[in-house]
Amino acid sequence: MPPPGKPDVDPPVIAITQPHTGDTLRGEINVNFLIQDKSKVKWVSLLVDNKEELRDSTEPFSLSFKTDSLADTLHLIKVKACDFWDNIGESKVVEVFIRNKE
Repeated sequence: MPPPGKPDVDPPVIAITQPHTGDTLRGEINVNFLIQDKSKVKWVSLLVDNKEELRDSTEPFSLSFKTDSLADTLHLIKVKACDFWDNIGESKVVEVFIRNKE
């Protein structure tokens, strides 16, 4: 049973739909995702190697990221979201290779 005044105790459920684990990326990338929650989502953020790279608090949420500052190697991407009741959820990690240099 939720605490009084907090009808939603469940975090947002997030699934990254693009890119996929094993993809090789360069330049600017769009991270696409699906999100479900019982209440309104306040913000979403993109984490690369567990470091928040950007946050969007305006619907429709969009996460685009320039990979220029990343080393050409394996990186871990994750999307995090917070709902109206401050429940925070995270997607599963997607492992991608960055290859900006030819």
